[in-house]
Amino acid sequence: MLEVKHIRKQFDDLVVLKDVSMSFQPNEISSIIGPSGTGKSTLLRCLIGLEKVDEGEVSVDGAILSYTDTGLLAHRQKVGMVFQEWHLFDHLNVLDNITFALRKVKKLSKSEADQIGLNLLEKFNLLSKKDAYTHQLSGGQKQRIAIARTIALEPRYVLFDEPTSALDQETIQEFITICKDLIKLDLGIVIITHDLGFAKSVSTKIYELKDGLVETFMNTGDFFAKGANA
Repeated sequence: MLEVKHIRKQFDDLVVLKDVSMSFQPNEISSIIGPSGTGKSTLLRCLIGLEKVDEGEVSVDGAILSYTDTGLLAHRQKVGMVFQEWHLFDHLNVLDNITFALRKVKKLSKSEADQIGLNLLEKFNLLSKKDAYTHQLSGGQKQRIAIARTIALEPRYVLFDEPTSALDQETIQEFITICKDLIKLDLGIVIITHDLGFAKSVSTKIYELKDGLVETFMNTGDFFAKGANA
């Protein structure tokens, strides 16, 4: 389980997260929604350790995140993140984008890493793009490569930052299918989004973040019955 307990995060005089507790399970797709500026991205960065919480704790499978180099490395082997801008390496081809971390972090040989990368490209219907560079790819293709790169490291949880913001409706539907396929691999998925229609289509559970606090809806029907606006 990926969990935050009573976390607080403050920037100068602005308290972004006041007292936030939530938990995420494998085989679930959880969406975090709320108005712009309410702290959704900050929360996601706290979940992966890019921001250090001021109070409270973040844990995964019972191991509390420590902010040492070794603690962060151990945490990020279980929690991966696909950023809104994807952060692919422009100077590397598609296959090398996926295998770079496998070679540097997991110390796999090039042949071992390449085999994992090729298997993932086949899974995402991108095998023909293995030698392409990022400028030759569509937005949806870049996103699938970023996802493949993340799950290559075999995390238990994958975080997505506004994954539909740069996608058209057809590609959003493809992404929903990908998410539903990923949880079949015993992954837990956490998404921050402003798109209520997307959240309704994809989510197992919804969290609404507002004024630094969170409300949990155990299913999408409960949230939309409330008639809230994100």
